[in-house]
Amino acid sequence: MDSLYPTGPCIPRSVTMITLPAIDGGYEKDSPIVEPLRKEHLDKAVDSVTTAFENDPMNKYVFGDAEKPSPTRSALTKRAWKVSFGRAIKRKLAYTVNGGDAVIVATPAEEDSTKPSLIDRAIDFVIKTILKTLQSQGPEQMKVYLTSQMSAVSVALILHQRFNEVQSKSQKLREEKLGDSVKSMIYLNLIATAPESQGHGYGTALMDTVLFQADIHRHSIYLFASNVANVAYYESFGFTTIALVTLGDDNPAWHDPPVLVPLMVREPKRLSTTQE
Repeated sequence: MDSLYPTGPCIPRSVTMITLPAIDGGYEKDSPIVEPLRKEHLDKAVDSVTTAFENDPMNKYVFGDAEKPSPTRSALTKRAWKVSFGRAIKRKLAYTVNGGDAVIVATPAEEDSTKPSLIDRAIDFVIKTILKTLQSQGPEQMKVYLTSQMSAVSVALILHQRFNEVQSKSQKLREEKLGDSVKSMIYLNLIATAPESQGHGYGTALMDTVLFQADIHRHSIYLFASNVANVAYYESFGFTTIALVTLGDDNPAWHDPPVLVPLMVREPKRLSTTQE
């Protein structure tokens, strides 16, 4: 396994803290300390992400909106996140504040990435297997509601279809709007802060860390906003909405309003002389 992050806009795992220059060329005082995500952070990071996404519209669409998921689903979800973060530590831009209270993960541009090893491909297989299992572990509330009308297999099929809908529509829109340019772009997989830790600038510090690296290497960056309520936040960093993924609009089993997922892009900014 590689001992460093992939080449390109990444930093060695040996770097423990990151301090970003302020706009005036000085340094921010009392700002959150950003550090690479490490294995000892994973349990806390998983808890932070899980709670942060509890009310996420896209998450609710895929898995239902039961107040409390089944123990099996909770365990599988935590395992999936830990495996995914473990892979991100090695191959992606993965940073945290306060040892897991806030997390950001971004995929380097394809031209900067190393090819996945056999171990990486094995990890990908494990993640996909867990996700497939999760799709068959729908919320208990949904299963109870549908028991009198459908079999458990039918419930699993609904969840599988919704997950595939998210994947296929996102991929189609990405190809239509970004085309081959996506190979030279960074993809922001997620950014999340535990609810009890929000309001302290953790998310901003993490976002600035990734965007600073994108700007240094002149890479555009894109994301899918799973909650339209966060669009204004992303816009404050220079992201603009270029298209929308619409979920549930052609799904007869979904009775709530369609879920809108904006595709947002940010072009690299020119750094000042003191930052370059």
